[in-house]
Amino acid sequence: MRRLFIWMVMMGIAVNAGAQHITIVTGGKPENSPVARVFGKDKFTLVSGYLHITPEEAIAFEAAWSDYERDKRSWLSECYALLTMYHDVNALPDNARADMLNRQLISNDLAYVRLQMKHSPAMNELLGATRASLFFQLDSHIEQAGRVYIQQQLPFTRQPEPLPGMPPYFLK
Repeated sequence: MRRLFIWMVMMGIAVNAGAQHITIVTGGKPENSPVARVFGKDKFTLVSGYLHITPEEAIAFEAAWSDYERDKRSWLSECYALLTMYHDVNALPDNARADMLNRQLISNDLAYVRLQMKHSPAMNELLGATRASLFFQLDSHIEQAGRVYIQQQLPFTRQPEPLPGMPPYFLK
């Protein structure tokens, strides 16, 4: 019962934190998104340019892209909320909460893989297997860059302890 209560509290925090970050990720002007700040372009322009989408493919690709991004929106807001919560929880010495949050992060990563698998057949049909694999590779790279961008905005919670006989770590 206590775990359920803690999980519900954590998810409530995640929803609140996700609401703060959702405008960064999914709404507002593209120049406010982590993708635009890292790559200097909005995500659609970046991906369609990299994949060399032809004018004949543009309408079908935009529809498939919209479906994919719409499905990914809730995953992305949860991901960014979990990253923020991870910082907050790891600043505290509570092992049970840190373990629970770590499991949620791993589960969130699995949800991203499932999302890509769900949309893989449509992208294969539209772009062909080679370009579809490039699409998912680029999308993974973009999402990782977005995660790193968000994590860099958070102060590092603790300096890791060096291993015996090793020089100390220096993190910014």
